[in-house]
Amino acid sequence: MLRKKLLNPVRYGFYALILFSHKLLRRLVPIFLLILFITSIILSPHSAFYFGVSLAQASFYGLALASFALRNTRLGQQKMFCLPLFYCLANVAALVAIVKLLAGKRIERWQPQR
Repeated sequence: MLRKKLLNPVRYGFYALILFSHKLLRRLVPIFLLILFITSIILSPHSAFYFGVSLAQASFYGLALASFALRNTRLGQQKMFCLPLFYCLANVAALVAIVKLLAGKRIERWQPQR
C-alpha cells in the first residue's frame, strides 16, 4: 500500500511484474482459497471433478483441524498433520492482516521482547 507507484510496469518494467506476483498476489492467496473452496462446494453436485476438488480441500482443512486438536500429543507432531496446520495458520494470519488493512488499522512491526 505504501509503494503503489512501484507497480507501474511502464516506469519500472519487469520489476513491477515481479513485485505484483511475489508480493501482492501472494498476500491475496487466502481470498483465492476461500473463493475456490466455496465455488467447488457449489459446483460439486454438478460435476465429479468439483466434488473431488471440494473433498480434497475439506480433507486438507480437516487434517489441519485434527493437527490443531492433537497439537500436544505425539500424533499431532507428525508431518502429515503439521504441514496442513502450518499452511492454514499462515493463510489465516494473512487473511487477518488483509481484514485489518481494509479496516484501516495500521499494522505495526513486531518487536521481540528481550
